[in-house]
Amino acid sequence: MFWYDEFPARLQFELDELENAGFAVVIDPERRAAGQLVLTVIYPIADAEHPLMVVFPSDYPYFAFQVFAPTLALAKHQDPVSKLLCFVAHIDSEWNMAADTVAKYLLEQLPEVLKADKGDPSVAEAREGAPVTGFLNYMTDSLVVTSDWALPPENGRGKLVIGVENDVDLNNLFRCAILEVRDMNGDVLGQSDLSIQARYPSRFHARWVRLAGPPKSTEPLRVLDEAIKIWPELLKPNFNGEPDVVGLVFADQARFEEQHDIWLFLVRRRFRASVPVKTGRRLPPGDQIQYFLARADRGSRDDLQTRVPRLKPAAEKVVSVFGLGALGSTVAWQLARAGIGRLNLIDHDFVQAGNIPRWIMGWAAAGYGKADVLARHITHNYPFVETLAIPLKVGSPMDVKSPVGDYESRMARALEGTDLIIDCTVEFTVQNFLADYAWKHGIPYLWATGTPGAWGGIVGRAIRGKTLGCWKCFRHQLFEKKIDAPVFEEGPTVQPIGCFSPTFTGSGFDMDSVALQTVRMAVATLCVGAEHGYPDFDWDVGVVNLWKDGHPIAPSWQTCPLEQHPACDAHG
Repeated sequence: MFWYDEFPARLQFELDELENAGFAVVIDPERRAAGQLVLTVIYPIADAEHPLMVVFPSDYPYFAFQVFAPTLALAKHQDPVSKLLCFVAHIDSEWNMAADTVAKYLLEQLPEVLKADKGDPSVAEAREGAPVTGFLNYMTDSLVVTSDWALPPENGRGKLVIGVENDVDLNNLFRCAILEVRDMNGDVLGQSDLSIQARYPSRFHARWVRLAGPPKSTEPLRVLDEAIKIWPELLKPNFNGEPDVVGLVFADQARFEEQHDIWLFLVRRRFRASVPVKTGRRLPPGDQIQYFLARADRGSRDDLQTRVPRLKPAAEKVVSVFGLGALGSTVAWQLARAGIGRLNLIDHDFVQAGNIPRWIMGWAAAGYGKADVLARHITHNYPFVETLAIPLKVGSPMDVKSPVGDYESRMARALEGTDLIIDCTVEFTVQNFLADYAWKHGIPYLWATGTPGAWGGIVGRAIRGKTLGCWKCFRHQLFEKKIDAPVFEEGPTVQPIGCFSPTFTGSGFDMDSVALQTVRMAVATLCVGAEHGYPDFDWDVGVVNLWKDGHPIAPSWQTCPLEQHPACDAHG
């Protein structure tokens, strides 16, 4: 049943309101019969009458209608492609189904839109930019990564160096990155970060041209015509085994009342065709050319950090994560999302298919070394984060066939230049060693553990010169119950067939609560002393209970500073 059949009184109310406001209204009978209500409303502006098309969604009045003005060409608050009018900044959150009507919007909001278009300062506008590139139709899944270049306005044309990932065929899937923008003499005007360049090893060349303003059309061929009028040589495509790409740069309102260079890419792709068409005839054999627009997306370090400014100080830091299981793999991934400068990933184990319920990656990771596969994943998806995979079991002698000093060499790589050690091994001997090493060398040490059943966990840190106590002090206090231990599920561990050792039962999403707090504390520790960095916590040890009396509860944290214990021998 259509909404206007289910709520006929609402439709009549809308029509009555429009009539009372003096608007002439026509209902499209064909669309109504097909299940969509579309009204044409005549709206007078000055001495002219403009037809407005009002389109109601199928779930009206829960969701707002849309109003299109095909005869208007407003510089503000109108989609230049579809001619959709924008009456409020966030219609999905501001729509009032009980009070808002078409007549109300036309009487109250449309006059404000028209005044804003003329620059009337009395109009309250949302402080956001609306570049034309947000309204265009692009080739599905296309992407061209750009950067935060500031090209000299006097440079109107030039060359591009485009990078492509290995094994990517741009004739099938158009995804690439601009590595260099050059002028006609070949001088570099802008280039991408070295991390981006490493991600796109294959190269080819293309051209770019500056338009006087946003393109006047959304049709690829007409956009190309605009570029050809400026640079006639663009009429002839350059096919050298890759599609022909023309980068179009122009100034547009990228932010509220701010003009910035915006990129758009026009692609000509050549293919051989002899395919049936509707008439039954075939296209003549030979070259056919496909024209489309490809989406540009800025991907510089600054573009990423703008969204998380408090994390910027961490972008120069080095973190060593020991143990890449249920906790450590999630910690490493979240640190990569946070934009840590370098991650040293240390684990000797490999991923088993059975690890998937608690491990950060899925089936495709099975059989690979945890450190190696996680490092590859982070490098591929977070190119500004340097990763170093170190297959190593801390404290275990290397195989006799290994070179003498290999263990020491790997440990040195794991700890070289590190600003923070994160211990997710949940192994007492490893914790004891790493905690001592960190304390002696003045490196912040952070540990995270979970309990059987994933019912609880502990996150703590020890920093010589900052925390009064160390990890050994924590152990004393835990043993003496001055710090409450988290709850745990009683019962034996399980050893799935094929697994080399028993393991605890428990869900990955329960353990994520511990992992996420570990990352929050890690970032806070790394940002200590940095202006505008992520604020620090006023505690050093947190114990979380996720279950109570055999039932899950909201995470319940108990926190405290890490005090020195009188029996600890690390404070002589």
